[in-house]
Amino acid sequence: MLGYLYKEIKTNKLILGVMLGLMLFFNLFLPTTATGDDKPEGVLFYVFFFIMSGSSFLVIGMCASGLVQTDERKKWGYYNAAAPHGIKLQVGSIYIIILAALVCCFCFSSVMNIIMRKMSSDVPDVTGMMIAIALLVLLLRAIELPFFYAFGSKVGGLVKALLLFAVIFIAALYFLFADLSWLGSQDDVMEKIFKFLSGISLKGLWKSIFGKILISAVPLYAVSYYISTKVYLKGVERLEK
Repeated sequence: MLGYLYKEIKTNKLILGVMLGLMLFFNLFLPTTATGDDKPEGVLFYVFFFIMSGSSFLVIGMCASGLVQTDERKKWGYYNAAAPHGIKLQVGSIYIIILAALVCCFCFSSVMNIIMRKMSSDVPDVTGMMIAIALLVLLLRAIELPFFYAFGSKVGGLVKALLLFAVIFIAALYFLFADLSWLGSQDDVMEKIFKFLSGISLKGLWKSIFGKILISAVPLYAVSYYISTKVYLKGVERLEK
């Protein structure tokens, strides 16, 4: 496994470098804007932190297809199939790198939040929010990676985009034609967003359906790895070169 990990880090050093650079940028940008005289307050801080810190997590997802794409060669795929446990080691190395990147991003974001709280007493603890974002990104990777291995990164990315479009389209139809009276006024919506974002905690995730779906990302990631190893050769056969 160490050999495969070294190979992935060596061949994907540019992608990993970009991933690390963007992750640092989004997190280091926070202290300069969230603790000054014009710092956001209340729900605005949570929304701002959600966008900036969440973007650093999403960068990992954007780079995931690139990690798979660098290995999309038939010769390499057949070599992995012939080597002892080659497919498991190849697929496992990608899954480990993505998981390690998410853990590093969460740890760094947590440290930055602690530093900001030391700089200003008005900065709240957003650990629960970051746990939810990390689990959401992990869940999305668990869903998309088998598509990448089964159909290739380009076709797999297209399938993912179509699924995302379907979700957005259904949500748009709902907000256009459904009864939204339960949301109340704009101030009520902002208040609900504030309560939701500020109230997220690991313990609280177990109490909601949405939270349980997020927590399911952990076992689903393991299941996703198993599925990817099973469809790996089918994906190799679809490669052009």
